[in-house]
Amino acid sequence: MQNKIAELTAKLSTAQGNLPDYQTKALNAGNTAKTANNTSDMSASKATSGNLSDVKDAKNSANDAYDKAKDARSANKEVGKQNEKIIDLSNDLMKQRQRLQELDRMRAAIEAQMPANMNH
Repeated sequence: MQNKIAELTAKLSTAQGNLPDYQTKALNAGNTAKTANNTSDMSASKATSGNLSDVKDAKNSANDAYDKAKDARSANKEVGKQNEKIIDLSNDLMKQRQRLQELDRMRAAIEAQMPANMNH
């Protein structure tokens, strides 16, 4: 039981330590997506002049913005998954600690019923 608690505590600590990296990645991906979107908007505005080269650039910028938006969405999903992992580990750890306390109470109750010369 103690080993399980130690293992869960280590996993929880690792997950909590990794969370800022996931959050930073998501923030950076979001900023990159916004920049790509702005570039796409500028290219689209320029393409309205009818120049074929500008239209191709606008299409490429739109595709790039779309890809960056998907990357940002994926990064945000990873943050959500990491948060869920932390919650799950926290809940498991709490259950294990409660179970350990319950077992300690049971052991104490059993020892209290034993004759004095049999304890330990």
